[in-house]
Amino acid sequence: MKQKTEQNQVNPIKLSRQKVVLTFALLSLFGLGTSQLAQAQTEFGVRIFGGASTQSQLFNLFDNNDLKPSYGVGVSGKYIFSEGLALQSGLDYFMKRGKPTFNESQLNTSSQYLEIPLQLEFSAGEKVGFKKGQKVFFAAGPYLAYLLDAESKSSNLTSDIIYNANKVDFGLRFTSGVSFPVFKGNTIQVSMNYDMGLSEVYKNTNDVQNKAGFISVGYVF
Repeated sequence: MKQKTEQNQVNPIKLSRQKVVLTFALLSLFGLGTSQLAQAQTEFGVRIFGGASTQSQLFNLFDNNDLKPSYGVGVSGKYIFSEGLALQSGLDYFMKRGKPTFNESQLNTSSQYLEIPLQLEFSAGEKVGFKKGQKVFFAAGPYLAYLLDAESKSSNLTSDIIYNANKVDFGLRFTSGVSFPVFKGNTIQVSMNYDMGLSEVYKNTNDVQNKAGFISVGYVF
C-alpha cells in the first residue's frame, strides 16, 4: 500500500514545469492576438440607399417586371484585416415592396425590415491603377432581417398583413462599388447592391422571396 501511494504522488518539479509551459503558451497566444488587433483597423459610417424591389420565386431576379420603389438608411462598420481584405456589417432600415399573387389576385405590399448584413470585402487601389487613394471593392455574404411592419393595398383598401408574414427574413447580399477619400481620413463610398432572399416572406404562400437591387451612398468616418 505504501508503494502504491508513492506512485500516485505528483512530482512538484514536473508540475511546476507544466505550469510554466502552459503560462508561456497562453501569454504567447495573447500577445499574438493583441498584435493582430493592433494591426487591424475599424471604420464606421452612415449610408442611404434607394432602388427597386419585388417579391417573387427563388432565384428569379424579378417577376413580370413588377418592380416597386424601395429605400433605406443605415449605419455601417468595417473590420479591416489587411490592405485588401475586410469584414463589413451594419444595421439598415429597409422598405421592401412587391406585388405577389394571393388567391389569383395581386396585391401591392410594403414591408419594413431591420436588416443586418455580414459581408467579406475585397478591395484594390494602386493595383488597379488608382493613385489618389480611390479603391474598387467587391463584397458578398449573408443578411438577416427582422420584420417591423407589413401591409397590402388593393384599390383604396389598406390591410395589415404582419400576422401573415414571417418575422425573420434571410438571404444573400452582393455588393460592388468604389470609394473616394475626402477631407482628412474620411471616405465616400458608392456601391451597387443586390439582396436575394432565401426564406419565405409569408406563412401561407410558397415560393415568395424578397429581391432588391439598390444604389448605396455612404460616408465613412
